[in-house]
Amino acid sequence: MVEIGDVVIYANTGTKGVVKEIKEKSGRKWALLDNGLYYITDLLKQASIKESAEKNDLSLSEIKTKLEEEKKMDLSKISDEVCGGGG
Repeated sequence: MVEIGDVVIYANTGTKGVVKEIKEKSGRKWALLDNGLYYITDLLKQASIKESAEKNDLSLSEIKTKLEEEKKMDLSKISDEVCGGGG
């Protein structure tokens, strides 16, 4: 069972995140992830913290911190201009 604070993976796309809220609507349970999207809890798989830590050498708190930093990233500094090709 998925609970608030769990690190999960959405089976269909591989999206990873931390569960922020759980609610029931139309007879189904939905989990709000830290990416701002709701997912049906039956399609979420709990991520193994041990596997995640071994794979990236990060603790759970470091993973949560990195996710928060990514959400705060200032995308206005990214240029959408196309660079010229060599030739």
